[in-house]
Amino acid sequence: MPSAITNNPLSLAANAPSGEGKNYVQCKVAENFPKEDVRFLTGMTDKALFHRAGKLVVKNGIGEYDDVEEIVKAHDARIEDLQCENATKE
Repeated sequence: MPSAITNNPLSLAANAPSGEGKNYVQCKVAENFPKEDVRFLTGMTDKALFHRAGKLVVKNGIGEYDDVEEIVKAHDARIEDLQCENATKE
């Protein structure tokens, strides 16, 4: 949590036998951070982070990320324009 706002965030794994209080300590630390910045992920699979909340993006040709929603809106507008053109030609 403390490294989340740095340029090089670190992950933390608390490995201990069941019942050792791992979650309790993490919850107490999390109380010191803004609630909107804390998300508890427990018992997750390796694919769970792939499906995390946030914006859906795709990498463009120059290595930057574009918002998929904006791309879809642009394509929808183009489809609408083409449909109008086709309707006026008939």
